[in-house]
Amino acid sequence: MIPNLFSKQRNGCMGQTGKDRISLILILLIMSVLLLRGIYDPTVSGFADAERHLMDGAFILDFLREMPISNIYDFTTHYYARYPAISIGYHPPFFPCIEAMFNAVFGINIWSSRLAILLFALIGVSAWFKLTQRIFDTHTAFWASLLLITTPYLVQWEWYTMAEIPVLSMAMLTAYLFYRFLENGKSAYLYTTAITFSLTVWTKQTAVFIVLWFILYLIVRRQFTSFIKRKETWIAGIIAVFLLTPLAIITFWLGDQNIDQSIAYTKHSRLSWENLRLYFFVLVNSHLTWPFMILCGTGFGWAIWKRDNRCMYFILSIMSVYLFFTFLNAKTDRYPIFWIPAFCLFAALPIVYLQKYKICYLIHVIVLVAIVIYQISYIYKKPLFYIRGYDEAVHYILRENKTSTIFFDGRHKNYFIYLMRVLDEKKSMYVLRGDKLLTSSSITPGHWLKIHAHSHDDIKRIFDKYGISYIVVEKEDWTGIEIHKELRSYLNSGPFRLIKEIPIETNRWQPQTLKIYQYLHAKSMTEDCLKLRLPSVGKTLNVSIQRD
Repeated sequence: MIPNLFSKQRNGCMGQTGKDRISLILILLIMSVLLLRGIYDPTVSGFADAERHLMDGAFILDFLREMPISNIYDFTTHYYARYPAISIGYHPPFFPCIEAMFNAVFGINIWSSRLAILLFALIGVSAWFKLTQRIFDTHTAFWASLLLITTPYLVQWEWYTMAEIPVLSMAMLTAYLFYRFLENGKSAYLYTTAITFSLTVWTKQTAVFIVLWFILYLIVRRQFTSFIKRKETWIAGIIAVFLLTPLAIITFWLGDQNIDQSIAYTKHSRLSWENLRLYFFVLVNSHLTWPFMILCGTGFGWAIWKRDNRCMYFILSIMSVYLFFTFLNAKTDRYPIFWIPAFCLFAALPIVYLQKYKICYLIHVIVLVAIVIYQISYIYKKPLFYIRGYDEAVHYILRENKTSTIFFDGRHKNYFIYLMRVLDEKKSMYVLRGDKLLTSSSITPGHWLKIHAHSHDDIKRIFDKYGISYIVVEKEDWTGIEIHKELRSYLNSGPFRLIKEIPIETNRWQPQTLKIYQYLHAKSMTEDCLKLRLPSVGKTLNVSIQRD
């Protein structure tokens, strides 16, 4: 007979033994080794969002060091004018705040930011281990956690300083605390749940799906009515509203792209077959390896056959993720990662049902070991994406450029800008982006596109009024927009001298060459204000230029 979900006789609820601690420590050690692969390689890069997160961490650290309480807006806009790669407003700031703490201790660099992600992972996986341990037992928790930390799709996001592991970790912590509240009714767990839920949303807004998950679970447990009647529920709700109201204001103020990605009209019906099946294909093709899927299907079917009500918490998490992210307008395989832990639990679940059958139990353990080894080997076969050569360009500009402005045009502008902040100790440069001054768009070059220059004369006027002496461009235009092609034509035929070519080595994009030009007719800056269009947040900044 399967015990009730809140039975006090579960193995996992009888206190933590030395074996439990060793199991968790082993999980965390294996996870750390996998997540920190290539941590000291400063060229590991490949995702624009990763470089924005890196820049956000640097910005928050600089903000905390200067503490411009009386002129927060001016400090932020002037900082963005110098380093137009920060994304606070589009991305929430909780993860960058933790990043900033590590940057403060270890310096502003990629590896210290990756250590911040490791901290999130250590907390999240510990919470996941304890959650599955309480509901089932230590053996199940061990294997569900081991499968989770060796899932190749998840591991890769630590390598590139993305927010996926932080938000997933915070979601697992929130789920654990909410379960503890339902288990023992202590208000402290509910209040802590409200706080951690708020911080999870401050890590990434898509975490609001957790509300749907918890409501569905309460309804299935027939506890929703009693839950909303409790005074503690309303206090917790007030805490969450208080903590999330600033983020809501920021999102609606600076959230044109976020809102468009979430609830805007889409030309494809949300009830279309293409939309309804999308994330099932993502699950099979991206999230889980094929042997994992087979085992997961076995565990899920077995749990349904046994009517194991302990699995309801995890089944509803999968349902909530599917419903929420299927509804969202924006589609990417990164969004629904919240359901991966539940699938890990189902893959490990036969451990529970086979304990009385030693031979079958042993076979299942062997299969689990084989899958873990397979996933780890898959992780190490997967190459780390890298970009090499941009640091050389930044060093050259800082050494040769005598003005405070540099013009850059290319796909990897965020990486160039981040390196400029890291290597420019005086923080003296303004990096002027071609996709802010020649054109502007949101996220991708053709989305909400506005063209601000149409000819060589327009480009020349921009260079003259901002006192630009050096121009750095990637040889091949990646936007497909005519004025960016015209820029490269003008640099090759106009009053410019090609002074340096740097081969860019990368295994994610097509090989590139970075070209540095000197403007032979360079003039002193005449413009006092820099106009920056920001379609993703629906704003245009007019920032006075600080002459150093």
